Amino acid sequence: MIAFTRMRALAAVFLTAVTMPRAVAGQAVTALTGSITGTVRDDSGAVMPGVSVVIASPSQMGSREAVTSREGRYRFAAVAPGEYKVTFALSGFASVRFEGVAVTAGFTVTLDTPLRPAGVQ
Repeated sequence: MIAFTRMRALAAVFLTAVTMPRAVAGQAVTALTGSITGTVRDDSGAVMPGVSVVIASPSQMGSREAVTSREGRYRFAAVAPGEYKVTFALSGFASVRFEGVAVTAGFTVTLDTPLRPAGVQ
């Protein structure tokens, strides 16, 4: 019984030693990235859920997409530092695109955006 308890204690110490560096490394990665966040509203100031928000940059492979929440909010976490194009789109509204959005390590870019109804074609 004593040998089993010691083995169990040693296993717990080993698991802690193995997983601790990964947890610390995970925290260090967030210090090397930034984020982009904001709220999308219409002309009247009402929040807009369901808006597609896409970020693209040579700093990352491909693009990333999010959809605004019921509160009109979106968030891109763990964004690699660099310059980004941020595009907002929703059917019935004119798309909005920002270029040269600079993301730096440890910084959150807040990009609140108004969308206007699309013109009649």
